[in-house]
Amino acid sequence: MSLPVRQPVFFHEVLREGLTLYAAREIDEADTGESVRSTQLGCGLRLPLVLEGCANVSFGGRRLALGLQNERKTGPSTAIVSIARPELFSRRLVPGNAQCVVNLTLAESWLNEGSQGDDELDRALEAFLSEHLAIRPWKPSRQALGKARELMAPPPMPVRMRRLFLESRCLDIVQEALGALAGEPRPAALPARVERQMRALCDWIDAAGDADWQLGDLAREAGMSISTLQRHFRIYTGRTVYDYVRTRRLAEAKRLLEHEGVSVTEAALAAGYGNPANFATAFRREFGMAPSRAARRG
Repeated sequence: MSLPVRQPVFFHEVLREGLTLYAAREIDEADTGESVRSTQLGCGLRLPLVLEGCANVSFGGRRLALGLQNERKTGPSTAIVSIARPELFSRRLVPGNAQCVVNLTLAESWLNEGSQGDDELDRALEAFLSEHLAIRPWKPSRQALGKARELMAPPPMPVRMRRLFLESRCLDIVQEALGALAGEPRPAALPARVERQMRALCDWIDAAGDADWQLGDLAREAGMSISTLQRHFRIYTGRTVYDYVRTRRLAEAKRLLEHEGVSVTEAALAAGYGNPANFATAFRREFGMAPSRAARRG
C-alpha cells in the first residue's frame, strides 16, 4: 500500500558510542522494478519501528514483514532482533511504496555497560543476545510510539540540545522494549506446519472482509481448539486474534479517510464501531492521531 508522503525525512546519527538512530519518511525509488538495499550489521539489538506504511526486511535468512502490508493485512509494527554475530541486513525496495520508520541500533558493548548479570533483565538480555537472529514481536505503548514520532520532527534547538532531545526519546523507547523482553515469557518457535496454518488463517480472515468473526469459527477453520488457536496466533503475528482483526479494520478505516473521502462516522461503521467516540479512541491509540486529522491529510 502506498501512503501519501508529506515532508521527506532522513537522518542517521550516532547519539553516543553504541547507540545509533536512523529515522526516515520516504518513498522507495528504483529504476527498474523492485530492488534490494543491503548493509552489514554488528552485534547487538535492532529495534525497527514502522510508524506508517510497511517495510519488508531480512536479517540474514530471517524475513520480517512489518507494518501494513496491503489494504487488509497488518503485521507487527515493531520487533526486537538479536544479532549475535555480524550479519547482512536487507530491505526490499518497491517503487512508490511509502513508509515512516525509526530504527534503533544498540551495540552489545552499550547494552553490557554497567551490567552485573544478577537481575532479571540482565539474565533475559544475555539469553536473548546469545541466540543469533532471535526475533521478539513487541507492541509498543502509545507513549513509546509518541516518542518515536517526536524523533521524526525534533523542534529547532542548538545542536547539543537536539542530541540530548533525540537521545532522551530513544532511551525511553529502549527502556520499554527491554522491559518487555524481560517481563514476557519467550514464545517458542512454531513448527513449519503450524506456521502454514496460521498464514492460511490470516489470508482467510483478510479475504473475507468485515465478517463478524467468532473465535469458534476461526478455530474450526484452522482445525484446532480455541486455546491452541489463541496461543499459536499470538506467536505467529505478535497479536491476539482480536487485536489482529481490530487493527486490520482500523487500517482500512484509515485508508478510507485518507483516500476515499469518507466521513469519520462512515469510517467508524466500516471498522465495526457503532459509536464514533469509541472509534476515535481506538484510532488515536493505534495511529497516534484523531480520525479527523487523517481525513484532512487525504
